[in-house]
Amino acid sequence: MSNYDEIEHRRLEGALAEVVQLAQRGNSLGAANVFGEFRRALACHLDQEETFTLPEFRRRTGDPYGMVPIIQAQHRELEQALDRVSAAISAADDARFCAALLELDARLSAHQAAEELLLSPTADAPAPPA
Repeated sequence: MSNYDEIEHRRLEGALAEVVQLAQRGNSLGAANVFGEFRRALACHLDQEETFTLPEFRRRTGDPYGMVPIIQAQHRELEQALDRVSAAISAADDARFCAALLELDARLSAHQAAEELLLSPTADAPAPPA
């Protein structure tokens, strides 16, 4: 995991925290607008990880502990959580919106911690012999 990825993780956490704060203050429109920006940023980040980071990790290390499928499964869970937030926005259901945001926040925090824990210690390990 690169320094860039860690910085990106903090940026995404901050953006989602802003959405949660706006929603908790009752500013659903503001929260929905910031959520749209957050969703695009997270989708781009996940795509970058799927396209570059995870394949490079596999190439360099051989993924000796089977971390890549775990991270990929978490990506699918995050995408589903994003969909639940969007559905709550579309339904104009503030209670569901707040609950879905809190779920997304918990999933994102757990995912990023897992990535940093699972990928960082072995990211520089040599690839196993063929």
